[in-house]
Amino acid sequence: GRELGQEDKLAVIGQGANLAVHEFRNNPSTHFVASPAYFPERYGKHLIDLALRILNGERVPATNLIEPICVTLDNHQEVMG
Repeated sequence: GRELGQEDKLAVIGQGANLAVHEFRNNPSTHFVASPAYFPERYGKHLIDLALRILNGERVPATNLIEPICVTLDNHQEVMG
């Protein structure tokens, strides 16, 4: 990309959103398009809530996922703070 002078022909997608947020904040004309944010710091609360539901006799789905959020230039400030 940059080294070859071809950066204007790139679109970049990432994982984890950390680099995307840095890039969005420091380079508004970036070619970084999006990156999912997983928020592992929220997993514990989700698991406790799930465990309490099970202990209360509630039937819960066999698969319980925390939905990632797609972080983009348009929403990065709202999503990531």
